[in-house]
Amino acid sequence: MIALAPPARKPVVPDPTEHLTSVVSASRLNCFHSCRLKFYFRYVLELVKPGSAALFVGKAVHAALQRPGARPAGGGRSMMLRPCGRASS
Repeated sequence: MIALAPPARKPVVPDPTEHLTSVVSASRLNCFHSCRLKFYFRYVLELVKPGSAALFVGKAVHAALQRPGARPAGGGRSMMLRPCGRASS
């Protein structure tokens, strides 16, 4: 006798529009009314717009300046400020 496999279950797929109806904001409504394709890309597909080159450079500069003991290019003196009252060497 041949054993039959139980019927395959379909995977449960969440409704893609469920999270759209849970939060309603003025910016979402304005985006929907101004350009529905932009709304679809941003809120349904959740695509993220890449940052500009200026944003990338700005973040890199800030990260470099925030490093303790950062030295300028060329091996110069440290850019960090020293407390008042101490003689600098």
